[in-house]
Amino acid sequence: MGVLIRGFGILLFLSACGVEEGQLGAPAGTNLPRERPGLVAGETEIAPDPTEELATPPTSRVPCEVGRCWLNAPEIRGACPDRPLGEDFSSGKYNVHRYPYVAPAGTSVEVTLEVTAGQWQPILIVADAADGITLFDGEVGLSGGAVQLETGATGRTGSLASVLVTAATETRLDLYVTSWETVDSGFTAALATEARYTLSTSAGCPPPTEICPMDPQSIDRLASGFFTAAESSDPLAPNYSPYKRDDRDSHSGYDLHAPMGIPVLATQDGVIVSATTVDASDCGRSVTLEIPSGVRFRYCHLDQVLVTSGEVVAGQVIGLNGATGNAHVSHVHFVYLESPALADTSSGEVKSRKVNQYIDDLCR
Repeated sequence: MGVLIRGFGILLFLSACGVEEGQLGAPAGTNLPRERPGLVAGETEIAPDPTEELATPPTSRVPCEVGRCWLNAPEIRGACPDRPLGEDFSSGKYNVHRYPYVAPAGTSVEVTLEVTAGQWQPILIVADAADGITLFDGEVGLSGGAVQLETGATGRTGSLASVLVTAATETRLDLYVTSWETVDSGFTAALATEARYTLSTSAGCPPPTEICPMDPQSIDRLASGFFTAAESSDPLAPNYSPYKRDDRDSHSGYDLHAPMGIPVLATQDGVIVSATTVDASDCGRSVTLEIPSGVRFRYCHLDQVLVTSGEVVAGQVIGLNGATGNAHVSHVHFVYLESPALADTSSGEVKSRKVNQYIDDLCR
């Protein structure tokens, strides 16, 4: 009986002080989280928010475990590469292409895969290069953490797939290019050999100031300019030239072989200073473009000339590929010329070297 009385007296005392049962030290009316059994002293239980849905993680995809992966693709770095990468599955050896990608810190970069030939549905898969964990499965991206990935286009019903990548710090990733048919088959189905695509990254990048005179994917073969006949085609010879093709003394331009009718592009902003619309010379139908530095580029053997004068911008279509003039197959003979205003005295060999380097940098 004494115990009950002492307990009752304490309860009366607490009530008199304005403290509710179980809330010693808090003013009346204060709603403190109640401790549940098993919590460490000082811990409080926070009730889950019933409106908050758990994020669905991306499906784990390991393309190269079963798939036939091309692993020698060039590394992509940063947000604004010089130009989109163009590739294809023409060899028939691979059904997945892997690209190492270095995502820049603090920048949201859109990675886009676009079909340019063949009938197939593209998919982009993104994985952590260090541990292979799938960060984006083509439809669902990882949210939270050091890298966030947001779905743009899945590619299941179109010709374009994209994902927005945001990394807190510079992060090495692997980008996998393949088709939904290949993924749905467990990476066993092949892609058609005519399948082609471009892979690009963008973060509000300015347009390129220099581009290849044709879409690199359209080019069947590049035949570079020739140097002097004294140079050798033997790689072990001291006078070796990688541009040597025959015994002619020189070849003043760079030949870009491509199918008839392929669009021919202004390689830089500039002005069309001359155009020949009739097939009446070795150069055939042609266009000459002068860029702000005064250098001129001439495009020979065009099937059609679409711009005959005035200003043009890099990438603008100025003609169509052909085989006019002294040409036996369709190609553009791209010539480096110096503006008369520069009073250039460079030899044909020097000009050949300049155009070789220019095209190699932009088109290969």
